Amino acid sequence: MHGFLNLRKPRGITSHDAVDAVRVILGGNAGHGGTLDPIAEGVLPMGLGHATRFLGWLRHDKEYEALMRLGVTSDTLDVTGTLTGPGPVDSTPDQVRAAGATLVGEVNLPVPAYSAVHVGGKRLYESAREAAASGEDPAAPPVRPMRVFSIEVIEFATPQVRFRISCAGGTYVRSVIAEWGRLLGTGAVMERLVRTRAGSLSLEESVDLESLRRLAAAGRAAEGLVPAARALAHLPEAKLDDAAAARLLHGQSVPDPRRHAVPASAGSATAAPENPNVPVRLTIPGGRMIGIGRLDAGTLFPLRTLPPGESLP
Repeated sequence: MHGFLNLRKPRGITSHDAVDAVRVILGGNAGHGGTLDPIAEGVLPMGLGHATRFLGWLRHDKEYEALMRLGVTSDTLDVTGTLTGPGPVDSTPDQVRAAGATLVGEVNLPVPAYSAVHVGGKRLYESAREAAASGEDPAAPPVRPMRVFSIEVIEFATPQVRFRISCAGGTYVRSVIAEWGRLLGTGAVMERLVRTRAGSLSLEESVDLESLRRLAAAGRAAEGLVPAARALAHLPEAKLDDAAAARLLHGQSVPDPRRHAVPASAGSATAAPENPNVPVRLTIPGGRMIGIGRLDAGTLFPLRTLPPGESLP
């Protein structure tokens, strides 16, 4: 089976575990387009079969609903680690909102010590576990720029804060929470995290593993797939005739078809992407996708394509 899947990952398993489960259910290759921690649940974009070639072109902005607990700190920055506290929490709702507002924008924060970031040839969580086992202090995790688009406090019931956050890829909500707690002077850890959106894929439209099993058992697994036009809705579309498609699939360029390229936000079928180097979805009659191309100086070049005769819904 080839296509994109909007999987609802359950809490308590890794993203790799979720991929393995989908491989077993559908009996084919699969990969994910954005890691979720085991404690987290929600939207996990996946590519099946040939669609794994295009995971790098998915939108990387995310939205989450999170539960933060004030008055506690943790080596993992969440409730699964070694907790220190609890301590006093006397923050007011206004103080909580004001501190959160300072984290909107680009902020430089340490990545979690227990994360999959590579440093010195090792993942940080491997180094952290080795240090814990030997009684040594773990190495300081690197500081990286993270971009937060918005933070909205939904509910504050001491010591818990439920909030919604929209952010760019590479932003660790655990790191944002730890800094939020530091600003309040109370410390804070992540208690729950639900990814409600990844790019154009929403939680409401996701399919869980049990539903996918039922669809597969009934021979209807294709009903769980997300059309490429939905998963890659942010990319303009280059509609190709059969001759142009054949040339691109064999690594050749074709004249600029931008009179047929439609930005996702445009309503006109003759609109063209403003950026001449923007990637475009290559589609054939019927709307099926055969690859990703690049428009440059009046010519369309293939970037990554499917084998001749193959296409994605």
